[in-house]
Amino acid sequence: MEVVTSDDVYVKVSDEFIQRSRLLKDMDPGKVHVPFPDSVIQHLIRDEFPKNGQSLLEVARAADFLNMESELDQACRRIASTIRGKTPQEIEKFLNHAPS
Repeated sequence: MEVVTSDDVYVKVSDEFIQRSRLLKDMDPGKVHVPFPDSVIQHLIRDEFPKNGQSLLEVARAADFLNMESELDQACRRIASTIRGKTPQEIEKFLNHAPS
């Protein structure tokens, strides 16, 4: 199976990766378009999580979209442990989010 990323990169994914994704597991083999860039998908393939807040949030969103429960839980735990004890301004900076 190939995943086509939002930046038009074709990524051949392993059977092990497909089994980790409830979305991909239930699909016919072929090409699957996902609304995430290659860099985010590569983090999930390698089971690595970025330290940058915005990137970590994107990995969590991709894991949610692909219905990868373990990866989503892990990403959310990392986000939670990183922002624990931080001020709202520090959290905004970590997530690269402009104040409202």
